[in-house]
Amino acid sequence: MSIIFQSFQSTTPAVIQSYLEMVWAGGNTEWSPAGPSLSTKPTPTGTVSLAWEHLIYAYMIENTMLYEIVGKVIREYTTGENLAPPDETAAQWLRLTEELFYRHPAATLSYAVESEIRPDHRAIRRNAYYRMFGMDLNHGAEQQPYPYVRPAAANRSFVAVLEELLRELWIASINVQNFSGANPTDNARIGEKAQELHDMLIIRRLGWNLAREEYYAVALMGWLEMSISSNSMPIVASLKAEGPSASARLGKIAGRVGIPIPKHVHEYLSLAAPLSDLLQAIEGTTTWNAATAVALYSNGIIETILAIVDNWS
Repeated sequence: MSIIFQSFQSTTPAVIQSYLEMVWAGGNTEWSPAGPSLSTKPTPTGTVSLAWEHLIYAYMIENTMLYEIVGKVIREYTTGENLAPPDETAAQWLRLTEELFYRHPAATLSYAVESEIRPDHRAIRRNAYYRMFGMDLNHGAEQQPYPYVRPAAANRSFVAVLEELLRELWIASINVQNFSGANPTDNARIGEKAQELHDMLIIRRLGWNLAREEYYAVALMGWLEMSISSNSMPIVASLKAEGPSASARLGKIAGRVGIPIPKHVHEYLSLAAPLSDLLQAIEGTTTWNAATAVALYSNGIIETILAIVDNWS
């Protein structure tokens, strides 16, 4: 989704909101003036095939403190003159980012998850992460734990099961071309762990649970990741924060506004998309066993698995 956002840098918040509504309604990321059909919605249970990234993508991006850093950038630009004046494209980015994701959206929008019952969007995202992955973010609020509801129904074993699966997939990936001698690949174990992950993730989605929360978090973090994706992005150029990687650019932007970034920012950014691909593949197959396990370390996904293992470790 972040790649698609790049074509909207010179448009208005209303156009992007319309696009987000059409993606939600039709599950179609192809932009056209007519838009996709609004008669269908992505299925939240069973086989998952959504037009946006998995919630794990948003979780990984948010651990970089990108949301807080961009918020501080907007605050500095809009309340004072500590930063150099933005050029035209950076000013447009500031307007779009603030209006789309740093204010309460209209209640009729699909990604408007806040209400009088749950007024804090940060707490809403943290609640969703905890329910799906049993994990909190790596930062709180001014060195204090961030308050949010931690429900009893949460996938607290997610990390342990994922790490077991990654260990088995790493073994399988390095032995996939091993045609002679002992091969320690355990397809039955891979299938077992993939099925465990599938079941725990799918059960959190029953009855449309977490669908809108996931869409909101992914849209937000996709927009922010897109904003630091290259040296030519408006805010990177305006703040003279060019660098060889997104993590380097983010570090420079954070330095401009006086926010220390957490450890492992490069790894979080590197894990976001591959982990999303892996979990969507796992959720998208109803039954995992020794036969279907091979798909998780076939030639088309080996590099993804190795990238996940390398950065996760």
